[in-house]
Amino acid sequence: PFQGIGTRALHVVYTPDRDGAGNVNGWIGSILDVTERKRTEQELRAREAELETIVQRTPFILIRNSLDSRYRFVSDAYAQMIGRRPEEIVGKTIREVVGEEGYKTVEPYIKKVLAGERVEYEREVHYHGIGPRFLHGVYMPEKDEQGNVIGWIASINDVTERKRAGLV
Repeated sequence: PFQGIGTRALHVVYTPDRDGAGNVNGWIGSILDVTERKRTEQELRAREAELETIVQRTPFILIRNSLDSRYRFVSDAYAQMIGRRPEEIVGKTIREVVGEEGYKTVEPYIKKVLAGERVEYEREVHYHGIGPRFLHGVYMPEKDEQGNVIGWIASINDVTERKRAGLV
């Protein structure tokens, strides 16, 4: 610790100081105090871990899709609903995961969100392999700094059981 300022995180580089013949005469050192950067990185990692915990433990389905309708992120709730692991879904297109029939159901909403609109719907969507699910979905466009749509975020609630019980 430095007297009066406490423990610091330092990046230190020593470079040999050579004469014309290449002999080392000494060393030149540079010291960069990276304490604040390290603290910021730790805070960012803690926030990322907290967000990951929240997203993965919520019962709501959260999905991030690219402009070409590929899954960029899926919550555990979505993966569990369709009986797959998230890593089996990410990178695939919606059509590949849901199937042609289900894709045709949600395609109009995808077109709207890619046009920059917020979309909300409640529909029965037929998933290849698991059958029909009643979903309440909200799609929000994701935009870059210039305002161009680069994909969308989907928040979906599976209301199948409530529909079947006549509660919705």
